[in-house]
Amino acid sequence: MRTAVVLGSDLPAARRERSVSRAAPRPVSAPTGDGRAAESFPPLTTVRRWLRLLGEPDRVVDTELVELLRLTGRLPVGASRLEVGRAGVALLVEVIERRNPAATSNWRDKMPYEVLRARFVEGVTGRTAATQLGISTRQLTREVARAVELVQAELQSALAELSSAEDAAAAEQSEQSRYRFEPIPAIASFVPRRGLTRVLNDALREHNVVHVHGPAGIGKTSLLADLAANWVSAQPVLWYHIRAGVNDTLAAFLFELAEHLRMVGRPHLAEVTAASLPRIDVSVVGRVAVSELAEHAGVLVLDDYHLAEADPAIGRFLDDLTTRLPHLRVVTVGRHDAPLLARAQPVEMLPLTLAETAQILDVLAGIDDATLAAQTHEWTGGIAQLVALAAPWLTTASPEEITGGLVALSAHDSVQAFLLDWLTGLMDSYDRDVLEAASVFHYPFTDGALAALTDRSLAQISDVCRRLVRYHIASRGRSDDVAFVHTSIGDYIYERLSAERRRELHSRAAAWYRMNGNEREAAYHAERAGTATKPRRRKA
Repeated sequence: MRTAVVLGSDLPAARRERSVSRAAPRPVSAPTGDGRAAESFPPLTTVRRWLRLLGEPDRVVDTELVELLRLTGRLPVGASRLEVGRAGVALLVEVIERRNPAATSNWRDKMPYEVLRARFVEGVTGRTAATQLGISTRQLTREVARAVELVQAELQSALAELSSAEDAAAAEQSEQSRYRFEPIPAIASFVPRRGLTRVLNDALREHNVVHVHGPAGIGKTSLLADLAANWVSAQPVLWYHIRAGVNDTLAAFLFELAEHLRMVGRPHLAEVTAASLPRIDVSVVGRVAVSELAEHAGVLVLDDYHLAEADPAIGRFLDDLTTRLPHLRVVTVGRHDAPLLARAQPVEMLPLTLAETAQILDVLAGIDDATLAAQTHEWTGGIAQLVALAAPWLTTASPEEITGGLVALSAHDSVQAFLLDWLTGLMDSYDRDVLEAASVFHYPFTDGALAALTDRSLAQISDVCRRLVRYHIASRGRSDDVAFVHTSIGDYIYERLSAERRRELHSRAAAWYRMNGNEREAAYHAERAGTATKPRRRKA
């Protein structure tokens, strides 16, 4: 849980100069430890798409643009999709303006800038632009291709000059050393569902407790994360993700709450909690928590609340809390319509409509095929997670393979397994090694933690995570953490690890967390290393 800080799109002057360098453009391929060259970022086809949509900031956003804004420090935290698009457009226009040569330059040097301005910034059509520039339409096509390559090279030069891996490691070490709540998830390429958003906002205006429920993968967390990212500009939002066997007790919840209040200058609850260790008296600590929150307006979100049935005391505490403190809003998010807080207003998360499925396929994969969208919608049942996983599959599989998959499978669990098998099959052993390491974490993982588990550099890990984001298997968070887009994906990978592999990865994770002073996580992974033959305990 944290209160997010909204960042503007402007960089400090020194960093802004680095991020749009006038250095000679050159393609960037980050070297990897095994002698391979990482794929160039951003890809040329992606840069061409961005420039084509320069006048439509609501459509320009994709996972690569979010990654580019993050790497250059331009990603507006907690912003809407439109604001992210505007930040991306501003960066691209700035790069184009950097291509503006001196007035004394020759015609050839001026041409790329003139083409970029006419075709993309001003949106002049092909034939008109050719006439305006005094060249043929055929030559214009060649000049556009050359100009797009120069924009790509300029962006790659900028990324190559940003903070070194050593600076990133030092910053991450500092971040690991201090306590923080799990951040609000960042959902890349989120497609708003305006009808459900309106229903949920209306419910929160009329009730201080709301329960959002629906089957796994339908988009509950994505919707709440998008709303919460907007709420933080006006009030604190505390995000608590319940995990079976990890933090699904009232004692764990109170401990997390106490540490959060300590970080915002209210240490009393943490002091009472520490005094009651090793066995927390939740009845006493709970009363203190209510008192400490008496003047703490904001929103408390409990994700995967169906796992709270492990300790009914969580529900009783929240019922007491919301009765005594009506100014505090609580949103529970779970797969079932029960357990339900006594004063909660239920809001059911419905499957995607056909139009929403078509929109997701267009945003994630550029698929504009009404027939294929209808088939995919029926195949996935409108489950948002399955549609997102289907998008990269539809762009890589042959027509025969797509037809076979759509016809052969109908159960949603089978569809997910099929898509994950396909997408992980696209990865080489190098990427799968990192993917397996990521599956042992039950919280969002950092590049530094993955590097420690796999003996890779931060640059190598960043390359692999970028590919995981592109396949919509993982997403990059607002605080630079990475997480699987849904817990079921992490479980799918983890359950296919051998006992020996689980033991090795948990042992390395325990050593990593111990080195960084996080004894709770170190203890969890040490315990898992000793019981690696057993699957992780999960509840439906």
